Amino acid sequence: MANAAGMLTQTKAVPHSLANSINLAVSPTDHCDDQVPTVDYSLLFSNDQTERAKSLEHLGKACQEFGFFYLINGVEESVVEAALMGVTDFFQLANQEEKSEYLKKNSKDKIRWVLRSHAGENRENLKIVAHPEYHFPTKPANFRDAFGEYLKEMHEVELGLAKAISRILGHEETYIEKEFNLEAGFDVSSMNLYPPSFQSKGSIGVANHTDPGFFVSLIQDVNGGL
Repeated sequence: MANAAGMLTQTKAVPHSLANSINLAVSPTDHCDDQVPTVDYSLLFSNDQTERAKSLEHLGKACQEFGFFYLINGVEESVVEAALMGVTDFFQLANQEEKSEYLKKNSKDKIRWVLRSHAGENRENLKIVAHPEYHFPTKPANFRDAFGEYLKEMHEVELGLAKAISRILGHEETYIEKEFNLEAGFDVSSMNLYPPSFQSKGSIGVANHTDPGFFVSLIQDVNGGL
């Protein structure tokens, strides 16, 4: 089975009063589940007031009824593809010692790499703190700029969604950004390779879990699977 790479970006808000995360799946492929609503990010800020109102209503229903939606026309496709290439190149580093320097040492590590291969979890995982300060592995050389550009654009999309949802809730655009102090929070990006490059036991993937955060965005490569 071909390796599949996936990325998870979490925008964490400091308050813990928010019961549910808003999940958005961003896919570079044309395959979409018809049961999951698709939100066109660009229309949320359309100059056409009628079109913008319809898009905001659609986003509101997606959040209320699903809590999950596909997002299109947010981050440029070329930026997403370059980021995925950077992630792929990291997982394909031939020398495992180049990754092992990022093995988790304590909970405050800004860059962590783990290799897990057992019945309940079978993956390689790279996790980095992406905001307010961007931390990145030194190898491969293309990782820093490619993934950094993706994170920069994705953060702007997250702030834009916060503005749109603030309006849906009847508040000023900056309400959520101010109340949750989003710029003082932090973004965490988690990248997975299924199955791991170096060894493989058990089924592919991870056990059932919940990802904490205010916005949780998922992006998958052409193999799909999320």
